[in-house]
Amino acid sequence: MVPEIYARWRELVANYQVGDKILEIGAVPTSDSLLNLEAFKSCSTLLGINLDGGGSYQIGSSSLRNSYEIIKGNTNHMDCFENDYFDTVVSNSVMEHDNFFWKTMGEIRRGHEKCWIGHDGVARI
Repeated sequence: MVPEIYARWRELVANYQVGDKILEIGAVPTSDSLLNLEAFKSCSTLLGINLDGGGSYQIGSSSLRNSYEIIKGNTNHMDCFENDYFDTVVSNSVMEHDNFFWKTMGEIRRGHEKCWIGHDGVARI
């Protein structure tokens, strides 16, 4: 993710109460994962999902570290999560790669309070 887009995400989530349970769709274990945003530092659940899975990660210095897990899963069918489980769902530059993105959008909207989707910018849905 280019630094300008990451900065826009940082500004966006800093202005909202994101809740305590965060899901990133298409998360990857890099320093620019949205799960590393400062606004998520005190959240109890930081979870990423992608087609490959990944494991547990801690990225950043100890004072800025967010710990999170990335699980393997298909976002078209996220029935492993209860309705209303996540307070905030984020995703950046993923939906254009999903042949059935409308199924993923349906899963995201299944009762989650906040959702932001981004691609060269950010939109709140």
